[in-house]
Amino acid sequence: MRRVHSTATLILGSALLLATATPALADISVGTNFGVAIYSPEEGGDNSTLIGVPSQAGLIGTIRPGLRVGGAGEKRDHEGYVDLSYDAISSNGSGIHALRIGANYQYNFGGSSTRPYLTFGGGIYNVGGESVSATSPTFGGGVGLGVPLSENHGRFRIEFRLDHLNEGKDGGDVVIDAANVYQFTAGFDLWMKN
Repeated sequence: MRRVHSTATLILGSALLLATATPALADISVGTNFGVAIYSPEEGGDNSTLIGVPSQAGLIGTIRPGLRVGGAGEKRDHEGYVDLSYDAISSNGSGIHALRIGANYQYNFGGSSTRPYLTFGGGIYNVGGESVSATSPTFGGGVGLGVPLSENHGRFRIEFRLDHLNEGKDGGDVVIDAANVYQFTAGFDLWMKN
């Protein structure tokens, strides 16, 4: 498990550095997601409903992370963000983990203070334990609404998103089932001037 923790720390550090070191971005945001996800396997298995406060990484396959780090131009029309999560359970020298990292683009429509938006992106989802591990690509998009708070230093978001999770195998064994994940989330971001 030590190798998994150091890999997760390296990925988290790299994502935070990437999101905050882009000079073309005027504002940096840090936020979280809360919500409900319905995990629907393509092969007709049972649907699972997960409620995440704040992470929805879950060890059974949902892919909506809890932490969000992003940046936007001065008008905040174009926004890029990295979202990620890491969950692990360890007991008596054995354990399992789930790691999700994704890069996304979001376009915030202008107009009133309440701004609708479109978002899309992709990433990876990795699950594993002592003897099995698999990584799967994931991609999707959604629509949402952002409401600025506290003189535009914060934002409340609600979003509906659909992501596709590809199958992931270890050897010939399926570890991650191909699935569609339907998500309704709410989130909050804090904005900092760069």
